[in-house]
Amino acid sequence: MKKDVPKRCQTLWPCKNLDKWQINKQNNVNFTVERAVFCFFWFFWLVYGVKLCHLGFGEDTDAWLMAQTAQKLSLGEGYDPARSFGNPVYEYLLVLIQPNQNWFLGNLFNLFLASLFLWRLGKYFPVLSEIQLLTVRLTLLVLPIFTEAATSSMEYMLVWFLLMEALLAEKNGQIWLFWCLVFLAVFTRFEFLLFFIPIIFYKNEKAISPLPFYFLLFIVASFIFWSFGKNPAPFSSVEGSIYFYGGRLFFLFKQAGVLSAIYLGLLAGIIFNLKEQNGYQKVGIVALVFFVLFPFEWAYSFPAMIFGLVVLVSKSNKPSHFALPFLVLMLTFIKIQTGSILNYPSNFRNREEMTRMYNVAQIIDYQQATLVLEGATYLPTDTRNWEKGLNNRLFHRKNSNFFVAEKLTLQELDSLKKVGMVVLKSLPMP
Repeated sequence: MKKDVPKRCQTLWPCKNLDKWQINKQNNVNFTVERAVFCFFWFFWLVYGVKLCHLGFGEDTDAWLMAQTAQKLSLGEGYDPARSFGNPVYEYLLVLIQPNQNWFLGNLFNLFLASLFLWRLGKYFPVLSEIQLLTVRLTLLVLPIFTEAATSSMEYMLVWFLLMEALLAEKNGQIWLFWCLVFLAVFTRFEFLLFFIPIIFYKNEKAISPLPFYFLLFIVASFIFWSFGKNPAPFSSVEGSIYFYGGRLFFLFKQAGVLSAIYLGLLAGIIFNLKEQNGYQKVGIVALVFFVLFPFEWAYSFPAMIFGLVVLVSKSNKPSHFALPFLVLMLTFIKIQTGSILNYPSNFRNREEMTRMYNVAQIIDYQQATLVLEGATYLPTDTRNWEKGLNNRLFHRKNSNFFVAEKLTLQELDSLKKVGMVVLKSLPMP
């Protein structure tokens, strides 16, 4: 290295102009080996992410429902939340980033947010060393729930980013920025209002208590969501709730397969931090409790997972934790049926099939009325070309003999068969 360049400013490879630029304390650039390794893997993840961005709105059919909401808003039909209480900030944002239901642009927006999220991890968790930070970043790159959120037109990536930026703003004493980010996060996903409770109540010694602002936001948000939202529970009795809860647990473990062990391990990392007197870490505990109460999607647990991941990695001084991302990557290619076989990652296969079926459903036709019993949550995404019936459970593509439905009773199904309708379980290849 050149002797006239301070050691703290030297790069991995000598470069006169770059080293002089780094002497300025305002330009704190450090091209370490860890950052070079992350850039290498991030590039390939980005290429894979762009490929996924071309495959529909997302694996979760709620992404297709939000595209419908955005289309209705763009057509001036008013706000119709896609699910539960709705996600107004993101659904209105989709009107801008998803013109004419262009899923690639909407997905690409989240891919940008995910990349920004990865680069900001060092700011969110300064306790991590460079090698520990690399482990966390690489683990997120190969986690299917992170990649899916990063390449789908869902609100998850946006609200996770807002959550972490809000925690960082509060830590830096940027109170007005904190409340702006909290407001956006809450109206992106209502339950995130609960995640800020540890920050509001944790050893607050400020001159102005944030409790009045929090309760005001709670009252206003609750009223708005209750007025415009829908019943978030897909059941109406105790028996129905128990049946649904058990069904969702079975679905989650079936969906994740062998990766379930990794997910549970990351969630368990939060438990090792229960004694920590840190309000920010307790956000992860609140997120874990929420997921246990409402285990609808693995993505619901991500705020707890990332805190658990950071706890596990930060408490390990050995480089063995570096094997974690490679273990996760290996498990994503294993699919258990009668045995363990290698296959493409499930999110790629599922999205490719969903996109194929969507495109087929827009053009296929039959000689006589034909009903398909799968896909009613996403095949009729373009509402301009579809008619609804049976309380929004039966859809008919205009000027065709093609129908798609979901949750039909046996009596309704029998009546449709009696009028001569052909019933298929799934949409075949054309």
